[in-house]
Amino acid sequence: MKTHPLRDFALKKYMPFTEIEWKYVQPRFMSDNMKSLQRIVDLMAMWIARMGHDTPMLISISEMVLHAHLNDKKSDIGMASIGRGDLRLIYSSTIIS
Repeated sequence: MKTHPLRDFALKKYMPFTEIEWKYVQPRFMSDNMKSLQRIVDLMAMWIARMGHDTPMLISISEMVLHAHLNDKKSDIGMASIGRGDLRLIYSSTIIS
């Protein structure tokens, strides 16, 4: 029986991250280092872009929480490009999700 390449492609499950990306994120997820947090947020945003609507909810929510946490830390030292009201909205939408 011959397989159909497009159908086989559509039926496969794909991981949104590589092993290297995962090994970077896992030990640094709870870090206080702003550069590490920014890199993790960037990686998770890339994972979401790769998976689109199929992104696992855990990745989407984790990215949202880390993004808000990072902006909160930046706000504390005057580096944030986001207002406090917007930051509250991000935290609220994360809780609702």
